[in-house]
Amino acid sequence: MRTALIVGAGIGGLAAGIALRRAGWRARVFERAAAPRELGFALNLAPNAVAALRTLGVAGRIEAEGHRTGTVELRRLDGRPLKRLDVAALDAPAPALMVLRQTVHGALLDATRPRISRSPATASASKRTAPLCGWSSPMDGASAATC
Repeated sequence: MRTALIVGAGIGGLAAGIALRRAGWRARVFERAAAPRELGFALNLAPNAVAALRTLGVAGRIEAEGHRTGTVELRRLDGRPLKRLDVAALDAPAPALMVLRQTVHGALLDATRPRISRSPATASASKRTAPLCGWSSPMDGASAATC
């Protein structure tokens, strides 16, 4: 089985890990923080991003907690409008959403949690014995999840 090493357990790293696992890869996600955490405020997800989250199987919670974007406006620094786009009227594979970043990150973490143990295993033990995923805290301060 091929192994992918992913640096960062943020939205991109977790999404890559889930996608690679679905494609038959073994994914190891490395994170500097002692435990994964949901940081940030809000994201405006384009329809193709929501479609990708559906493909990963994590869009249910995100769509339920997000707000559908109807209209998007680009404005000058003085507030005058430059462009207005009716996003809801687009022929898109999914809706555009405004959603809390922690909701997206949380949905991705939930998709990995059945395979993640937050026990303080050592890095070497995690590599040798964890058949699924396990967070570890190597001496350099990084954490790893083995999937």
